[in-house]
Amino acid sequence: MNDNLNNIGKRIGKLIESLDIKKVRFAERIKIDQSYVSQLINGRRNPSNRIIADICREFGVNEEWLRTGNGEMFQDFTEDEFSKAAAPLSNDPFIRSLIVEYWKLDENSKKLFRDFIHKLSDNMRELEQIAVTKENPPIKSPPLNNDIEREVADYRRQLELERQVAEKSEALQKNA
Repeated sequence: MNDNLNNIGKRIGKLIESLDIKKVRFAERIKIDQSYVSQLINGRRNPSNRIIADICREFGVNEEWLRTGNGEMFQDFTEDEFSKAAAPLSNDPFIRSLIVEYWKLDENSKKLFRDFIHKLSDNMRELEQIAVTKENPPIKSPPLNNDIEREVADYRRQLELERQVAEKSEALQKNA
């Protein structure tokens, strides 16, 4: 097995990991089969010049790095090139700006940002669930003569839900 092929395959694997995408998504973007991507990564197949060009174009990869391992993984873009690349992704100037700024981050900062967004998304889902639960509380059966405990428990659950909503809201405001 050609050592350079194996190294190109390792770099393709490293690229996919760095992009934080699945092999199948990587394959879709460059219009090849996922099994072919696995063969490239394992060094069993040699990427054609077209595949290398497609990878570099689609993911902004430095061709020299992909072929030899020299240089940076990603191409350096000017501010104008970043803006042109982001333009077709959204009509919203804020979203385009966010995308451009994300692209400029180093890999560690991108990971931190992704983790933050995932945590924010999880918190929003939790808040929505709490709000839905609060808007549609379980149907309470009327208290029986000596069933004060049930009424107290229901009231306690309601207070706990309100406290959780307040805590989540404060946490989101602090992290924003």
